[in-house]
Amino acid sequence: MTGLRAALALAREDRSLHRDQVLTRVIFTTLRVGSWLRERVGSSGALGRVWFKLFYLPVVVVHRSLCVLAGCDIPVGARIGRRLRLVHGFAGMFMATRAAIGDDCVFFHHVTIGSNYHTSDDPGAPVIGDRVFVGVGARIIGKITVGDDARVGAGAVVVTDVPAGATAVGPKARVIAGSAKPLKSGAPPA
Repeated sequence: MTGLRAALALAREDRSLHRDQVLTRVIFTTLRVGSWLRERVGSSGALGRVWFKLFYLPVVVVHRSLCVLAGCDIPVGARIGRRLRLVHGFAGMFMATRAAIGDDCVFFHHVTIGSNYHTSDDPGAPVIGDRVFVGVGARIIGKITVGDDARVGAGAVVVTDVPAGATAVGPKARVIAGSAKPLKSGAPPA
């Protein structure tokens, strides 16, 4: 099954998982339809400009407005697999444009799936496998892979690959003495 019917089938599947979360259901619908339209616009040449103005742009505007209401940042066209279960909706969720999420994953609120395109010599975005559990406030950042059936604990900061079936917990930050630049005079302290 391809095309719009497949996108709508995915949206119906998403809605059935989130029966009690109306805003999440609508965001998933605009996400799936927007993804289909994005592919259509990209492969349509001159006709793509018409598709863009008539269909894709309005879907993006509605989707971005809903994301503002939900307090999340999920790009239209995000690569999200089937049956992503958002236990508390999209509350505080951020996903980088080039990140990918597999099938049957479970995410709690305030999860960040971020790229390191602006800060790394080896830039990229995470690829999250199938059946991955991600706890509250987890941060998965950079060109890494989280394997199938892995678990990421609450508050974990993941910046290295997580093998399939493994569990990642704990913050990764460490203090590096002498690396901070002094504040300019008149600047408020951080």
